[in-house]
Amino acid sequence: MQKSKVFWSILMAAAIGLYLLGLWLWIFTSVRWVGAGIVIGILLLHLGEMKTAFSIGREKGLSDMRTFLMNLAFGFTWWLPLRIGVFDS
Repeated sequence: MQKSKVFWSILMAAAIGLYLLGLWLWIFTSVRWVGAGIVIGILLLHLGEMKTAFSIGREKGLSDMRTFLMNLAFGFTWWLPLRIGVFDS
């Protein structure tokens, strides 16, 4: 399962789905604090992974900007399969 592109693609889609859910709650509902908490929480978690992501990105020959953006969007669901060779760089 860890070597499955489908598995990791679903997890990456779920990461984007959490962002979208948070943004929707933040903008369109009366529980804006929940949406803000989700979006800010995800961003903080992904920022906390940057050291690992940059290490893997540089090892794979990726630019720092691409690594930053991909990790900010997908977090470990992007860099972990990259590290174990599921996705090509």
